Amino acid sequence: KGNIVTWAHGCGIIFECIKAAKGHHLDIGTNLGGTAILAYRALDPSFRVYTIDPFPKEGKYSWDQPAIQDVFDNLKLLAPTAVWKSSYAELPPDLRFATAYIDGSHYFEEITKDWQFCVERVDNYIILDDCCEKFLDVMRFVYEVAQHQGGWRLVHLGGITAVFKRIHP
Repeated sequence: KGNIVTWAHGCGIIFECIKAAKGHHLDIGTNLGGTAILAYRALDPSFRVYTIDPFPKEGKYSWDQPAIQDVFDNLKLLAPTAVWKSSYAELPPDLRFATAYIDGSHYFEEITKDWQFCVERVDNYIILDDCCEKFLDVMRFVYEVAQHQGGWRLVHLGGITAVFKRIHP
C-alpha cells in the first residue's frame, strides 16, 4: 500500500554496508519504511532491524503520504521481524548495532543528537541521508564530522548519501 521505496542512488552502498557489517541495524527516521525494508533484506535472519520514528498513533504521517497503518502493514509484510520504537529510550540499553541509517530531522542540533547516540552504540557504519544543497545542515554536519570526529572515517559521499566507517584500532 502506498510508497515504500527509498531513493535508488543510495540503495547499493546502503545494502552493501549493512550486509558486510553482520549485526543489528538501526534506522532513524523510518518514514515510509524504505531503508528499513532494504536493511531487512540485507541482514542475516539472526539479526534485526530496529526503527526509530515518532509516528503519530493514527492518521497520516503528512498530507501527501499514506496512512500510518499502511506503513506498519508494509513493514510487517516486507520486514516482518523489524522492531519499531518511537524514541531511543524504548531501546534496550545494552543493545549494539552494526550499522545505523540517519534520516530523521535535518536540523544540525537534531542530527548531532542522532549521531551521538549512534557513536555510542554502532560498531561499523553510520550512514547519513540527504547530504545535499536542499539540506545544508546535513551537509555542514557531514563535513564537520569528516574533519573533526576521531574514530570515524568518511568512506563514501555520493548522490545524497554519506557513509562513515568506524576506525578500529
